[in-house]
Amino acid sequence: VVGLVKSGTVELDQGGVWLHLTDAQTLLALDDQVHELLIAGGQSRAEAIVFGVGLEQVQGLKSQVAQLESLKQLSALTQTWRESKPSLSQFIDTQRSGAYIILFIVLILAALVVLNTMLMSIYERTRELGVMLAVGVKPRTISGLVIVEALYLATIAAVIGVLIGLFLDYLLIRYGLDFSVNGEGLSYGGVRLSPRLYGVFEFKSVVTSVIALYGVTALAALWPAWRAGRLEPVDAIARGERS
Repeated sequence: VVGLVKSGTVELDQGGVWLHLTDAQTLLALDDQVHELLIAGGQSRAEAIVFGVGLEQVQGLKSQVAQLESLKQLSALTQTWRESKPSLSQFIDTQRSGAYIILFIVLILAALVVLNTMLMSIYERTRELGVMLAVGVKPRTISGLVIVEALYLATIAAVIGVLIGLFLDYLLIRYGLDFSVNGEGLSYGGVRLSPRLYGVFEFKSVVTSVIALYGVTALAALWPAWRAGRLEPVDAIARGERS
C-alpha cells in the first residue's frame, strides 16, 4: 500500500484499490487490453472547462465507435454517463426541475409586485393621466408609457440584482462554503462531499434570469397599461382632485 486516496465515493474507498494499468493487466490477464475506457466530459461550458472535454466530443467519439462496431472492427459497449447511470441522471434532472419551479415562483412574486406597483402608480397619477388624455395624448401612448415605466423598473432591478449576484458568486467561487465536520466533508447517499464546496459561474443562467424578468414585467404591466389607456379624461381629473 503506497497511500490512501479519497475519491468521494464511500463504497469505492472502502472496497476498491487503485492499480497501475500494467499491474491490473497482469492481475486480470488482459495482456495489453483494457476493460473500460472512461472519458470525463461536461454538459455545460463550465463543466467542459473543468473536465477538459465537452459533451459534443464525447458524442462524436461514441458515433465513431458505433461505426467501427457496424464494420465488425470493434466489439464494445459505448454509453454516456446518463445511459450508464440512469438513476443519477434522473436525480439531477429532478433537482434541475426543482430549481426551475423555484425560479417560476420567484418570477410570479415579482409579477405581483410589479402589478401592485404600477396599479398604485396609476391610482396616484390619475389626474395627471386624465390631463394628458384631455390635451390630446392618445390612449395607446398612455398604455405604452406605463409599460416603458415598468421596464425601467425592471432594468434597475436587473442591474442591482446582477451586481449583487455577481458579488456573491465571486465570494462563492473564491472562498466557497465550508461544510467540514472534524476536518472531513459530509457523507450523503454513499458519496462523501468535499469539505469546502465552490461555485461555478454560468453566463447562460444570468441571461436567462434577466430575460425572464423582462418578460414577466412586461406581462404584469399589460393590465395596468390597459386600465390607464381606458381612463375617461373628465372622470380621471375629477377623481384626481378628490384624492
